[in-house]
Amino acid sequence: MKKQSPRKKRLPNKTILHILSGSIAAYKAGDLIQVLRDEGARVICVMTECAKGFNHQDFAELVNHPLPETYYRNLERALRDSKIDRGRLVTGLGFLTPEEADDLSTIAEQLIRREAVTMVVVWGIVNGNVRISARNDNLSQPLEGFLQKRFGPEAGAKLTPAGRGEGGALLRLPFAEWVLKPEPGAEVKRQLEESVSARVCELVFQD
Repeated sequence: MKKQSPRKKRLPNKTILHILSGSIAAYKAGDLIQVLRDEGARVICVMTECAKGFNHQDFAELVNHPLPETYYRNLERALRDSKIDRGRLVTGLGFLTPEEADDLSTIAEQLIRREAVTMVVVWGIVNGNVRISARNDNLSQPLEGFLQKRFGPEAGAKLTPAGRGEGGALLRLPFAEWVLKPEPGAEVKRQLEESVSARVCELVFQD
């Protein structure tokens, strides 16, 4: 496998003014600023009068919300099972409860910051369907077109203000009702996870 060279920063020597308002979107401010700085930008922050109504405790409650133990278990598996080819990273979380489904996007957000990784695809099986969360830093490869070409019409993406592709897809498993109900045994789960992993890797890593 060809070694991926470090990705060049896209905002070197740029200064960006970040205006923080009092909306709920403020809880993403820290992540956005970090992304911009990771790309080499100098970020200057100012606050509107409404934003000044927030105090440190307000922001702490928004940003430092507690994460359940299942999140760390899923993160550990994602790191262990990651496969990388030409800057594209694929990993799976296996079977997830509906309450754990948000871990897909949270973990994708973390993994896209990994050095030399330009695209992340994280999958999990939720309620008998394969849910996919994806992130992309390669603007020459629009994420929406990439996902729809490989995963079909139930895929989509958008471009965030930071210039990152953010999207996902839903794959409906054939015979899911028959295979997954009642609760499948460990061997059935293992075989299904292996099949999904192989197929997702095949689709993401193909040219």
